[in-house]
Amino acid sequence: MVANLETLVSPSLVVSNGASQRLATPATSIWGPDMAMHEPIETRRRVVAGSNRSFGIVFSCFFALVGLWPLVAQNPPRFWALGLSMFFLVGELFAPRLLSPLNRFGVALHRLLYSAFTYYIGFKVNSGEHKVTA
Repeated sequence: MVANLETLVSPSLVVSNGASQRLATPATSIWGPDMAMHEPIETRRRVVAGSNRSFGIVFSCFFALVGLWPLVAQNPPRFWALGLSMFFLVGELFAPRLLSPLNRFGVALHRLLYSAFTYYIGFKVNSGEHKVTA
């Protein structure tokens, strides 16, 4: 009987996943172990949305910049953007729960755009339309 797993395998091949440990099989190719062509494609990471308060701060700053940017060229400010900035600032300070639907919509939009662009770029690169050069 073997006393422990580390006596059989090098420590780099033992992958800790939370409380349990599993044996990671080394990637093999025609050039030998640890010389695989790419990493595993699947992921088990969970995307966690930010808080409503941080969402409000980010969008308040963004719309403040959009509203005040014309002042750099000595043009009048964009009052609609300053109004949106104040809306997000007041919502963030006094009622962050009201920003929850906008935060959820933003996260859903982010996931949709990420998926669409990932598949689109993957198709373009793998179809040979765009060559990746180093």
